[in-house]
Amino acid sequence: MLDLKLKGITLYGGVLDGARCSEQEVILEGPADTGKTLGLLYKLHKLALKREGAQLSILRKVRAHLYGTVLVTWKRDILPLLPEGYTLRPFGGETPLHYTYPNGPDPAKPYEGGSRIWLGGLDNPGQTLSGERDIIYVVQAEEITVSDWEYLIRMTSGRGAQLKRTQTIGCCNPASQTHWIMQRWNKGNGPLKLFKTTHKDNPSIFDPETGQLTESGQRRLAALQRLTGHRL
Repeated sequence: MLDLKLKGITLYGGVLDGARCSEQEVILEGPADTGKTLGLLYKLHKLALKREGAQLSILRKVRAHLYGTVLVTWKRDILPLLPEGYTLRPFGGETPLHYTYPNGPDPAKPYEGGSRIWLGGLDNPGQTLSGERDIIYVVQAEEITVSDWEYLIRMTSGRGAQLKRTQTIGCCNPASQTHWIMQRWNKGNGPLKLFKTTHKDNPSIFDPETGQLTESGQRRLAALQRLTGHRL
């Protein structure tokens, strides 16, 4: 089982259960700000640290949408977790194509053969999906089609994998019962494992010891509760 304790990050509830799951198809479902994205970014980061040569991808439907959302969380919450003196090598400037970890087989050239996390979009897969991947994480999976999802499953078939269990994983906002995600889950009888997340899974919103709303949580939930229609 993946050890999900590293430098002050602890996952809770559905976020923890979904991040720990090693089945081939996994999606975390829930409203905004439950910690889904952070939990799955942390999973990939921990695996990249531990497994030399692992090839992991983080995708959105549109590549440009990745950098103002997911990359912000990555830089703010994941990069500060790096061990002291441990530096990732980005390739591509402000919109990097990938980050390489210095855990290659030759200590004199640690970035050669090191594990790598690719960043991209299904609108322009390019090098991001140019070969087999150990894990592909799709952010806002409700944006993609079932054909997109099954294409990604082919990319994580296990051929040439560095990890024992390859996966296609994702996070999504609540989907209607007719959405392909819900149909693929099929009330727990389909190939997709679906994990429900709530705001109680986010320790910055609900104190995990007392179960009470934090001051920050009160402000954030108040803003979300002002939404209307399907956004609410």
